[in-house]
Formats: sequence, C-alpha cells, structure tokens
Amino acid sequence: MDSCKKKCRWSDLSFCLFWVFCSGLIAHGFAYFNAAFSHDGLYQLSGTDDLFQVSLGRFLQPVWRFVRGDISAPWLTGALSLLFITLAAHLVIGLLRLRRPLWRGLACALMTVNQTVTLLNATYTQCVDVFMLSLLLSVLAVWLLERGGGRGFVGGAVCLAASLALYQSYVSMALGLMLLLFIDRALQGREAYPPRALFAWAGKAAAMALLAAALYWGGMQLSLRITGVTLSQSYNSLGRMLSISFADIPLQVGRTYW
Repeated sequence: MDSCKKKCRWSDLSFCLFWVFCSGLIAHGFAYFNAAFSHDGLYQLSGTDDLFQVSLGRFLQPVWRFVRGDISAPWLTGALSLLFITLAAHLVIGLLRLRRPLWRGLACALMTVNQTVTLLNATYTQCVDVFMLSLLLSVLAVWLLERGGGRGFVGGAVCLAASLALYQSYVSMALGLMLLLFIDRALQGREAYPPRALFAWAGKAAAMALLAAALYWGGMQLSLRITGVTLSQSYNSLGRMLSISFADIPLQVGRTYW
C-alpha cells in the first residue's frame, strides 16, 4: 500500500514537472537562453544590492544569493524558478484536490505562464528564482498547516516567515489558499464541517499567519542590527508601508481595485 502511494506521488510530481517545464520553455525559453540587460536585469552580472534588499525587509535574499552564487545566469535562474513552480503546483493540486488531468495540467500551465512570471523573466531575471522560491514557501506553509498537529502549525509559520523574508508579496498566495480551503469546507456542509470546527480551523490559520509575521519581524530587526542598515523608505519598502495612515487605507484600496 505504501509503495503504491509513493508511486502515485512520484507520478503526480512527474506530471507537474513535465507540464511546467514544457509550458515554461515554450513561453520563457527566449529569456532563459539570451542575456536581456534591461532595467534591474543589469544585476545579472553581479549582485551588489544585498544591503539594499535587507533594508527592504528581504533579509533572506543575500543568504539565497550566497547559496546560488552572485552571477545570475538566465538559464540557471530560469531552471530553478521552473523547479520551484513545479513543487508549488504539485502542492496546490493536492490542496485543491484537482483530480482530472486537464485541470491539473491547466493549473501547472497557469502558474508557469502568466503576466507575473513573464515580466519577471523580462525585467528581473536575477530575482525570478528568489520570487518563485518565496511562492513555494508560501504554498508549503498552507500545506504544512493542512497536515495538522503542532509541527505542521510551527513549520508552516516558519515557511511563511521565510517567504516574507525573500519577497513579501507572496504572502497573498498563502492567504488566498487559506480562503479557498475555508470556502471549500463551508460548501461541504454542516455534516462534514460543523461551524465550530470550521471557525476553529480559520482561527488556527490566522494564528499561523500572525506567528509567521512575528517571526518575520524579529528576523528583520535582527538582520538590520547585524548589518547596521536602517529600514528603507522607498516606494516598495516595508518602512513606507508602515508610514501609511489609517485614513489613507480606503483610498489605497480604491486605487487597487481601480
């Protein structure tokens, strides 16, 4: 029975690997095998913005760059990004219980070929693997939460904090998946998920997100002290976000939807 489960899991992962790399190479192959030195893509030659990334609250980016290397070869960042998307797609398919090959294949293709990944490959080649690793960790956080127990809760919080420390935007992936899982449970009715159990799960998910935020904040403060830099106030910084007043929030929400 265990060997059968292992074969099924490997088969599912191979399926995701095939469709992600096929769609990824067709859509983004030109960027992988050509040097497009445009905008922040100039950092392909040498990653010299480590302290700036720390000041933006992305304190794990220099750590990942140390592991991967400073020179961001497009084929290397491209292959790594597709590998991370493969693993993320595999987890998403399991979380959403997508059974039909068509839906699974479409999920892989949509997570690989979309405006975000296309623009990353066109303009931020040196960061595409970092961003997709952040995506994977965000999805993994929800997957660990679903495994249940204290270890899954803590492990999910650590993964979500690490995702934030690489690139904060992908926290929305974790929150979106949590919302979808909550809706899925609610649609299954009272017999499958009584209201008390439903809201208990929602509370657990919210607690995990709050723990992740606390871990991230602590790690960021520690990284700022170690490096001796201050939190940036640039347009895309955490410091700028913290300076927004409550009166500005409705206006910002309206602009976002517009």
